[in-house]
Amino acid sequence: MGAIDRAWQCDGIVRTQPIQRAAMHIVVLAWLYVTFAMALTMQPLLAGVAFFLAAGLGPIAIWAVLAARRRRSVRVARMNHRDDRDAEADQ
Repeated sequence: MGAIDRAWQCDGIVRTQPIQRAAMHIVVLAWLYVTFAMALTMQPLLAGVAFFLAAGLGPIAIWAVLAARRRRSVRVARMNHRDDRDAEADQ
């Protein structure tokens, strides 16, 4: 069974998130590599640094913040759902 076919199990639910995260890391690294290579070709050093910050690190930072918010909201929803299970058993 290959790495892509493998899944891991958590709380009885089969998930494939580690493979998706690895794929996103490759995309992020490729994006940084391309923007860094483009920034190296710019004549003034300041223009290259500004380009790399605006086109390379800027979008990655925005993506990281949005991904962290999404993970946090999913975690909070799971915790709230777990609390509801106890209440349902009592009623």
